[in-house]
Amino acid sequence: MNQAALPTPGRTAPRSHGQRGMSLIEVLVAALIMVVVALGLIPLFTRSMRQNREGANFTDLTNVARSALEEYLQMDFIAPRLTIPPGSEELVVQHYWNAATEEWLPLPADLNTLPATARFERTIQVQQFASGDLILDGTLDDPLAGDAPADLVQLKRIRVMVRALTITGREFVSGRPTPVALEVLKAV
Repeated sequence: MNQAALPTPGRTAPRSHGQRGMSLIEVLVAALIMVVVALGLIPLFTRSMRQNREGANFTDLTNVARSALEEYLQMDFIAPRLTIPPGSEELVVQHYWNAATEEWLPLPADLNTLPATARFERTIQVQQFASGDLILDGTLDDPLAGDAPADLVQLKRIRVMVRALTITGREFVSGRPTPVALEVLKAV
């Protein structure tokens, strides 16, 4: 048995060229490359998180608007909440959602008086039309007044616009994210 071939205790065996370890410089260069790549990916993650949050907000606004439309579609055609006041061509109702009481309350004239728990502003617009208005040119552009004869009114357009509210101190900020507007026609 050849003594030179066996390693002595406490010493490592000689390495061949293919089994060499990494030097400190190689480790530092690899770490630097990983840091550069990670710094390049961080903005992608933050942008993705912001877009996910905006998408969730848009979904919330759409759900609030759709809920109001469904509520109004279930009403009878001549229900008081769908009745245009005499002398006016539209009925406009504005509310805000109070998250603390979980109810829609009338929107105050001074928006600075809204509580910090106000989350959404909802505007519902109702207009009434004769079916001939739609047939003539394909658009509803001649609303009937509230005191029009009942037999002339065959269509009611219900529009719902919802926007998020943010109250910072006494400052009122709306339109974040972009308001959502939905509309539907209700026929006799």
